[in-house]
Amino acid sequence: MDSIEETFYSNDWKYPIDKFSRHEKCLKDKLQNRIGSKLNIAEIDWDLACFITDNTLNLILTELRNQAKQHYEGLKIRTYFIKQASARQGLKIDRPDEFDVLVPFEIEGLHLKEVSLTDISERQLPGQIRLCVEDVAQLERFPSLKREGVFEFNSGTCFINTNVLQEYVFKSLLDKALHNMNLVSYVYP
Repeated sequence: MDSIEETFYSNDWKYPIDKFSRHEKCLKDKLQNRIGSKLNIAEIDWDLACFITDNTLNLILTELRNQAKQHYEGLKIRTYFIKQASARQGLKIDRPDEFDVLVPFEIEGLHLKEVSLTDISERQLPGQIRLCVEDVAQLERFPSLKREGVFEFNSGTCFINTNVLQEYVFKSLLDKALHNMNLVSYVYP
């Protein structure tokens, strides 16, 4: 299975440049009113914000990796996030100060195969896949993930239930990581 890091091209912050034609003054004013400030950001402010954000993300990632190692055998979280801006939710502009990150991971020793989903006419649905476990005997090596319901059988085939993986495993790991980080910052101000 190809990994996601082989398919993305850049993981750097992109300095926001707003260019409007003279006919888009109304749009520019509307955006500035919605955001509550000018769209142009000083490069030094941008660089500082990127530096702080990257350091914060690295702290979170380090603790997330520690929690994964403690609570879920075989769940290996990579050493980086993939930054996604807000585009994953429809290019929203209501909150330009937020962004998404993808958390690349693998379940060590578990061989997965991508299975494309199809519509009722058996045509592949673009971007719609399920992860099929190729060797079901390996599941015994991952009791914590099994207990959470990450592995789901459908017509004799075992799939990764990505909803369970996100809702129960990753959210739990993130909650534990943030909790530990708050304790550390409280104990060591």
